[in-house]
Amino acid sequence: MKKITLVLFGLLISLASFSQYYYIPETSPGQNPGGLNNESEFPLGSGLSANWTTVLNGVTTPTWSPIQTIPFAFDFNGSAVTDFKVSSSGVLTFTSSATTVPSFTNAALPNASIPDASVCVWGIAGTGPNDAIVKQTFGTAPNRQHWIFFPSYTASGTWTYWSIVLEETTNNIYIVDQRHGAAVSGLTLGIQIDGTTAYSVVGSPNVSNIAGGDSGPLDNAYYLFKYGAQPSFDLRVTQTDLYEFVILSNNDVTGKIQNLGADTITTFDLVYTVDGGTPVSATISSANILPYTEYQFTHPTQWTPSTGGNFYNLCIYAENLNGANADENTANDTLCVMPICINGNTGTKHVLIEEFTTTSCGYCPDGHLVLDDILTNNPNVIGVCHHAGYGTDGMTIQANEDYAAVFATGAPTAAIDRGENIDLSRNIWESTSLDQLAKWTPCDVSIAGTYNLTNRVLNADVDVDFTDFAVNGDLRITLFVVENDVTGTGSGFDQRNYYNATAGHPMEGLGDPIVGYSHNHVVREVLPSSDVWGVSGTILSNPQPSDNYSYSFSTTLNPTWNHNNVKLVAFVSYYNVIDTKRDILNAFEIDLSSIFTSTQEFKYAKLSEIYPNPTNNNTFINIDLQEENNVNINVINLLGKTVYNYNNSIFGQNKIKLETSDLPNGIYLVEINIGNEKVTKKLVISK
Repeated sequence: MKKITLVLFGLLISLASFSQYYYIPETSPGQNPGGLNNESEFPLGSGLSANWTTVLNGVTTPTWSPIQTIPFAFDFNGSAVTDFKVSSSGVLTFTSSATTVPSFTNAALPNASIPDASVCVWGIAGTGPNDAIVKQTFGTAPNRQHWIFFPSYTASGTWTYWSIVLEETTNNIYIVDQRHGAAVSGLTLGIQIDGTTAYSVVGSPNVSNIAGGDSGPLDNAYYLFKYGAQPSFDLRVTQTDLYEFVILSNNDVTGKIQNLGADTITTFDLVYTVDGGTPVSATISSANILPYTEYQFTHPTQWTPSTGGNFYNLCIYAENLNGANADENTANDTLCVMPICINGNTGTKHVLIEEFTTTSCGYCPDGHLVLDDILTNNPNVIGVCHHAGYGTDGMTIQANEDYAAVFATGAPTAAIDRGENIDLSRNIWESTSLDQLAKWTPCDVSIAGTYNLTNRVLNADVDVDFTDFAVNGDLRITLFVVENDVTGTGSGFDQRNYYNATAGHPMEGLGDPIVGYSHNHVVREVLPSSDVWGVSGTILSNPQPSDNYSYSFSTTLNPTWNHNNVKLVAFVSYYNVIDTKRDILNAFEIDLSSIFTSTQEFKYAKLSEIYPNPTNNNTFINIDLQEENNVNINVINLLGKTVYNYNNSIFGQNKIKLETSDLPNGIYLVEINIGNEKVTKKLVISK
């Protein structure tokens, strides 16, 4: 009997060693856990998808929801659980018989007011009419996730969004930090097993938010709680700076590595391979990576790709931790990326902000102010407004609604160079624009053409010149006709204004709605009219450096539009069936007035084409004038700066030399003014 007792005691000790949780902080994953939930984060009834089911509506006092059934088999702390309930104070419990509701005031775990077997986002409160708790299941068996979402809750005096996620098969529990109106602090995040055992995020009961105000998952963070014993040695490569492209030269293999083990890591071997070739290994000493922290690394051996335009499979991992210790979790060891090899010749980058707005949107005037501030402070940022995303109005066209269906779930939101930067809240428009401005682009975009003041016919030639290799794909050209200072009467033009009574706001006292509101950056027409996603087939799927592509658009402007207030915006973007892979490579904008002509040709002059074009020196243009007139020619770079000017009164046949030999390589616009007539042509300098 004594022997049996000792065996049972040993078994209990063994089980106890695994009867625990540890957590992994995912501070910048770029997605929600597993990437299954990509829905936008809005309040119930104000933009939240109808796919969610309400569990509990907002209440003024802490309240438990009705008991909810877990839609798949799930274990908590090693035991099967089938249902749960959740409180308006941010606590989910599997102890469905619990009666006492945790208060809105949080504390450290374990805590007597928290039932056994609970998951806590304690410190948030759902007291408003839109502060519902909702649920939804994502994915397919056996890898589903059940989300319990707290949209538009309150903490630290601002709105805050969190979720608790239960995962099928793995039995993982996630606490997801999603969206906030301002800085949030004073939260308790963790799991309570019973009155004496709990596992909390470091900093509880004063944890602060990591996520920002974006309404999508790109800036979310989360905490993964795993059942079992934390491994001693577990290093994971989380990031490399070479994820997008490498240079046809020497490249530093850099990035970040995270310690997910219980032991501090002081030394390890950092290894990378290219296309499955011979591993390149180096020992990193004196690292001192504490548990859960990240370490910035640079491999001592640089990588030199062999061929431009090729994709390479780069994989990075660590081994021999603290000497000869193997990594105990090989499933997360290695980060592999597939960068394209480029020459490193970037074009002049312009960023396109597409704001979604409507007159019925009372928050949208603030979005307009944010956009205008960005455009004022950043000349290489272009802004347009699609009147869709929150109903429609008198300026809505079908293209606006088509874009809103893909890039927005409300207003004011924005897509910034599209790709993954879609459905963005206005508090991150500027930072996202600056990030995009700093990025490399493989091409330049320019616009030239004519606009006939008499018959309002526009002919616009959009040129795309590649300075480097580009990622293969379906590249397309699109042209927007955009008008400023658009006014009208009635609800289709009068702008709702929720800031009318907000002291100190620029819109204070202007009325709600604002009658006679001036709408700027209004997208009036999208060309080609046959496809809002652009002209396909003009650009090859694998453009090479020095490739040039051009497309000519033609349209007649609506007679109600003021052509003095019209701009043309052209851009090159990828088309992909995946919405977040429709990135804009580059964009360009000109005033329509820069290509005004009274007739398609000058009335009293004949012009040759610019020659040579491209040029590596000076360039020329022949002008034949029937009568003496002033000729003013401006050579303008893609930043809009005049870099050369010719101004003279001439008559008859003239060969005019443009002094361009000292200008750097690139695309230029040549603006030719004769009297009150004007035409714009494109010039390429390539030495």
